[in-house]
Amino acid sequence: MTTYLLGLAVRKGGKLATLDQHIPVTAVAGGADALELITP
Repeated sequence: MTTYLLGLAVRKGGKLATLDQHIPVTAVAGGADALELITP
């Protein structure tokens, strides 16, 4: 589900902010640039 949201963020030109550090960013082209990790 989170990979889908990352793909949606890339497609819409946005970012996905999340606490989840286990998202496979390589599964989505441009995923690393669209991911914003929140650290507690």
